[in-house]
Amino acid sequence: MPINHIVDLVGKKLSEINYSKDNLAVTPSFNGVLKQSLLQGDPEFKIKLINKSQFTVEIPSSAYSEMLYTDFFYGLQRIQKLQDEIEFQKSLPESSAWLIVTTYYASFFSAIELSKVLGRFNLNLDSSQQEVLANQSTEGIHSNFITGSSVSFVGQACASTNWDLVKITFSSGGGKPHKLAWDNLHFLLKSINFSSDSKRYISQ
Repeated sequence: MPINHIVDLVGKKLSEINYSKDNLAVTPSFNGVLKQSLLQGDPEFKIKLINKSQFTVEIPSSAYSEMLYTDFFYGLQRIQKLQDEIEFQKSLPESSAWLIVTTYYASFFSAIELSKVLGRFNLNLDSSQQEVLANQSTEGIHSNFITGSSVSFVGQACASTNWDLVKITFSSGGGKPHKLAWDNLHFLLKSINFSSDSKRYISQ
């Protein structure tokens, strides 16, 4: 698959949300990842509950850039550890089964990270986390949001017209985490105008 097409898409998506590398920490705090920010009540994350299947988060562009960088920073560390494990397993006799499993998980987490920088997020919340998130919300009825079971949400980010805010709209029904990750990536890659030769890698 042509990497340049993906690089161009990432650049386009980041420019749409006014992404900036200014004032980003070299080693950010893990508390700055999206899920932690939501559950710990980051005051810059304004949560609005719509119903059991949907909520929105409004974030200043600078805070969104910081969150996105932090999420990717820790996600990349996990992928690099898996890549190191792949190289180690390749040197071992009779390690083909574990090599396949490790390679799959490296690919799975890579799909998640690529989707994030393209503005599409996977978020899994159990019932207790739903209650915590509801308590952090600034609008909406708490009891209408908590389901009593784990829910997978898909979040789509878009910038406001004056580029000072990014709004992520989360909707439930994305399926199990692994299916959700691949569905998200497939959805995003279909927007690329690949040549007829390379389109065979992505079903239409």
